[in-house]
Order: sequence, then structure tokens, then C-alpha cells
Amino acid sequence: MSDLVRFPGALERTETQATIPGEASRTLLGLVSEALQGLDTMRRAEGERLQAELERALQAIERAAPKRKKPLGRNLKRKRKVFSPKP
Repeated sequence: MSDLVRFPGALERTETQATIPGEASRTLLGLVSEALQGLDTMRRAEGERLQAELERALQAIERAAPKRKKPLGRNLKRKRKVFSPKP
């Protein structure tokens, strides 16, 4: 993308508005909608994977916490609440 932007006029705003015939417009809107749904699905899956990874990390901390001389207690509980899924 950065190579493309270097060329004068490669990206410029035009004042004319393109008109897309009815059927092509509906097709385009359907494709954009499908792409956005795919993006949403991908982001939700990514969030679920990140949540699982954070839960694993918190569990490892909880297992290690009793070995510490000074307990993590309240601070660890607060962090678990922050990363727990919202109802």
C-alpha cells in the first residue's frame, strides 16, 4: 500500500458520485454485508481465543500464588473480575 501511495494521484478524492445500477447495487451491498459478517465472526472468535488464553494465564498465577510469601489475594480477584466474561 505504501508503494502505491507514493504515486501522485494514486489516491485522490473525486467529487463525482458513481451510480450503480439496481441489481449490481444489491449484489454489492450483499457482498459487503457478507464480508462484514465474516469480519464480525472472526473478531468474536479471536476474542474467545484471547479470553481462553488470559484464563489459562490467570489459572497459572493462581496455582503459583500459594508459593509466594506474600499472597496476591484481593489484587488477583480484581484482575479475574476484569477479564471474566460479562453476562
